[in-house]
Amino acid sequence: MDLRIQKTRQNIFQAFIELREKYPLEKITVKELTERAQISKQTFYLHYRDMYDLSERIEQSMIQEMLKELPYPENILTHTGEVTKQLFQKAIDQGHNFRVIFSGSRVSALTEGLETCLKNALYEKCPKYRTDLRANILITILVQGCYHAYEQYSTIDQDRVVSIISKIADEISNECK
Repeated sequence: MDLRIQKTRQNIFQAFIELREKYPLEKITVKELTERAQISKQTFYLHYRDMYDLSERIEQSMIQEMLKELPYPENILTHTGEVTKQLFQKAIDQGHNFRVIFSGSRVSALTEGLETCLKNALYEKCPKYRTDLRANILITILVQGCYHAYEQYSTIDQDRVVSIISKIADEISNECK
């Protein structure tokens, strides 16, 4: 990729993070972002349709990066606790920018994106699960439920909460077998 394009995208990303730290996505304008990134509106529109397109691309990139480092995401049904623990660790490792991007109205983008990507990884390795309603519901419950439980209790003791959630995820998965 051209170095100028890389630098422009990095400036846009950095400006977006700074603005998202202060405002919900719905309150950020292209004008504010372009001024902060020191680019023209035309340059922004060469890369993105609007602020939502930018946000969605960043979100998808972060989810893909997180899952890329996950050894076997397709094992969500067979090694549920371990995959769950790895997912949480990857999300925690992503740090501040990850929490900023997936905040406010964009929280559901994380769980929906993870759910879709995990299902796709599973379907790629085991196509029979594409039509297995039980397996699909289980993944939905695991992703959505584990995330919301984590959000509710993570201020207590992050490591302990992740450990408990992973064990419960294993129990739920084992009950469904």
